[in-house]
Amino acid sequence: MADERILKVREHQIIGEDNEQVTVWKESGADITLMTTGETVQKAIEDIRAGTREPVHGIPAGGTQAQSLVKLNDNDYEVTWHTVEGGGGSNPPVGGWPIDSLSLDAQLALGKASELPLPTTDDTGKVLTVTDVGTLKYETSSAEDMRTVASISNYTYNGTDLRTKFADEINVSYGGNVASWIQNRIRSGNYDGLYIGDFISFDTTDGQHIRLQIAGIDTYTGYGNTGQETGHHIDFISMDCLYNNTTSWNMTKYNNGLSNEHAQFLTSNLYAYINSLAIRVPDGTGSNPPSMPVDYTNSGIYSILPTELKNVIIPKHMMTPIRYTSGILLSDDVGYSWRDMRVWLPYEQEILGGAAFSSRNGYSDTFIQYPLFIGNSKARAKYNGYGDPDKVTYWLASVVGGNSMEAVCMTSQGYVAKMESDSAYWMPICVRIG
Repeated sequence: MADERILKVREHQIIGEDNEQVTVWKESGADITLMTTGETVQKAIEDIRAGTREPVHGIPAGGTQAQSLVKLNDNDYEVTWHTVEGGGGSNPPVGGWPIDSLSLDAQLALGKASELPLPTTDDTGKVLTVTDVGTLKYETSSAEDMRTVASISNYTYNGTDLRTKFADEINVSYGGNVASWIQNRIRSGNYDGLYIGDFISFDTTDGQHIRLQIAGIDTYTGYGNTGQETGHHIDFISMDCLYNNTTSWNMTKYNNGLSNEHAQFLTSNLYAYINSLAIRVPDGTGSNPPSMPVDYTNSGIYSILPTELKNVIIPKHMMTPIRYTSGILLSDDVGYSWRDMRVWLPYEQEILGGAAFSSRNGYSDTFIQYPLFIGNSKARAKYNGYGDPDKVTYWLASVVGGNSMEAVCMTSQGYVAKMESDSAYWMPICVRIG
């Protein structure tokens, strides 16, 4: 057991018509209110006691009525109610029926009921949950996690530093390498204790502190073309931008693609910069514009990320909008195609859940709003470096529908806007780990 104290139960009572509330008193005298369903109680008691005596005459509830459970098969039970022997119609005593007033069968069922899959709290404040009734295997999570769940449902959760929260696990098993730890967690599908809004922190090679916040957990799992479906992953978006680090979406007022890459974001100056690439980007504003070389291999965002983070980044496989037709300057998307992005930026729909300025012709409908941005505006805010009080305007991956020269950004005031693509703004750091 994770903590023997949890088994020191003196009294146990099921309350209510639907058996939805269970109150347990420990020897310490502290009372804990637990929530479960009658079906869980019934199944767990019977599973534990299968092969002994049936039916099980169990726990008094709502006066003189007690359950009779007859196991029909591994997943089904016949449940009836009857008058407890010697019962007369009185309600249970305050605090429930004393154990020694119950039959031997009922006492045995009651003792086992203290080992059911019910959340409960021990004297140290840890929440214990039975995850495997058959072997009575427990795992622990902090009471803080329960408060976290509540704050997430209220959209008030600000996230916690996972490097600190799981310091023992990270230091003992991964030598302090938080990137390897989170990758292992993701690949095994073990998200226990991880919540939308939590973050992992790193220092860039030029000495800046970044906090990568969980924007979505398995948001795109199962998404992808045949043979390239997305598996377990977490998409991270930094809580801050790098200090005084800005660039233009393109070098000119142009939001189309090029002949060698029709996906406008992947051939943009912005994409080259965040990925530290040396490529050719648009250098004109008309149809079939010329291109110019840029080289950010030693100066872009990716180049200053720490090696431990680079080692766990996987491509974000996306159905990406396309805006290019030879000889025609387009003002809207004309298709989409699968692309892989190493470092990326969110599309407008991934923040808002819909399009405000980008194309509405269906070529952006494959994007999913990240849970981080649901029900609040605070997650939209990015700052000019860690600890800086100034909020900044930052680029998104989307371009504007209806013209050929603007792209979409998130303003420092928390709403999206369209800006000429040769303007310089900040950008968050966005990566997928899996």
